[in-house]
Amino acid sequence: MSQPPQPRSLPNFPPIGPLPPGCPKAEDVFSPGLLAKYNPQIVRYVLMSMAPGMPPATHSVNLQEVRKNPARFAAPWQKDVTGFKRVSDTIFASEDGAMIPVQVYHPDPARFGQGPYGVHLNFHGKRTLN
Repeated sequence: MSQPPQPRSLPNFPPIGPLPPGCPKAEDVFSPGLLAKYNPQIVRYVLMSMAPGMPPATHSVNLQEVRKNPARFAAPWQKDVTGFKRVSDTIFASEDGAMIPVQVYHPDPARFGQGPYGVHLNFHGKRTLN
């Protein structure tokens, strides 16, 4: 029987190490069957985002409040990706003609291989088209 693959280190996530005081325990957040499958850096990221003193999750705040002051709700490790080579903005037209702006993040094949890569979608609400 082959060994499961070792998780890759994720360079833009907090490094593995002791969690800040007050963070929840991983077993209280993740089901045991899934916890073993997650990259430890992802687990740490989720737990740190739930620590006391962290900005509230934006889904728990009025959207207009988040839009007025997005920096107030940003996690300390959040990166500004403006100008990154592997991030692109584009617009898709839906079947009914609505124009949907999207930002696409492409893994660097030099660091993460040629793929195929998984897909992750975040829905953030209205964005102004330029």
